[in-house]
Amino acid sequence: MIIEGRSHIGLVRQANQDAFDSFALPGGACFAIVCDGMGGPGGGEVASSVTVEQVSRRIREGYSEGIGEDDLLRLVRTALEEASALVYERSRQDEALFGMGTTAVLALVTGQRAYLANVGDSRAYLFSRSSTGEQRLRQISRDHSVVQELIDGGSITTEEARTHPKRNIITRALGTQTGVSADFFKVAIYPGERLLLCSDGLTNMVTEAGIYSILSREPDNAAAADRLIEAALEAGATDNVTALLITHQEATKWET
Repeated sequence: MIIEGRSHIGLVRQANQDAFDSFALPGGACFAIVCDGMGGPGGGEVASSVTVEQVSRRIREGYSEGIGEDDLLRLVRTALEEASALVYERSRQDEALFGMGTTAVLALVTGQRAYLANVGDSRAYLFSRSSTGEQRLRQISRDHSVVQELIDGGSITTEEARTHPKRNIITRALGTQTGVSADFFKVAIYPGERLLLCSDGLTNMVTEAGIYSILSREPDNAAAADRLIEAALEAGATDNVTALLITHQEATKWET
């Protein structure tokens, strides 16, 4: 696997409340996570960083080569639940952190399967090729947000959601209570295909067509991640921006 991640404070915020991590796992697998904190500069930073650290630690400790799918999904679910409980407990202990929480989107890639989970509106995309060789970008995760509910109900269009006054209101978060409700996905991923994990600081600034264009032109993950951040900055970057790319390779060598 080849993985590259970038994060930027943006042009408006005073602190970066996004956090991310990625690492190799036994047998050529890999794990990556992106979180976008909320609850004020202090709270948001704490919630996202604590979640990334806790989930990453749990995955490192619990993953083993040849792990079955049920056990793998149980591991990811447990990691998210433990992180949510930890963030919630921290918020109860410190009045300055009360009400903090975070989104989370993660991917665990093993063989030709990617297992993904999300809470909130940070997203996962798959950049792949169709049977005819045509490149395509597909959103795998589904936003837990007010505007997504409005889209689902037919009240607004996807384009209208980009400027809707409630576009930043999420309906699920990690750490606002002891438990957490995450959505899980499994997708096939083949050599040369890529996963993109990102915070809404990217998707609120850069359209899917813009993301597709960058990934089509930039096969190198480092260059593509840089360009995604630059595109968000060029569009005004009113929030923190994080983009993390994973490219599947035939070989099991881990590159960064």
